[in-house]
Amino acid sequence: MAKKGIGVHGTDTERKKGSANPAKASKCPVSKETFLKDALPIKVTIGDQVIYLTPREFASGSFGWYASEKPTMLIGTVPVKTMGNLTLIVIGSKPGENATEDVPS
Repeated sequence: MAKKGIGVHGTDTERKKGSANPAKASKCPVSKETFLKDALPIKVTIGDQVIYLTPREFASGSFGWYASEKPTMLIGTVPVKTMGNLTLIVIGSKPGENATEDVPS
């Protein structure tokens, strides 16, 4: 059992100080336009299933990679249908979060 007040985002004290949230301190190194033009799909393997995350812009305006799949996994010798979403968001990519703008040349 996990200790109360400690999670994947740090302790309650760290969250209050803001030290556990890298998005607040990080500037996105690429613009949305550059990301959507140049980012390549990411290959992820879960068990023996290969899933490709594709670059996209999310409804929030941030950008990253996304996949929604229904892979069949084996439990012993029994095939079991599963469903899952995987999202990788570029830290700082949400508009107003230190996002980088493309400068016309």
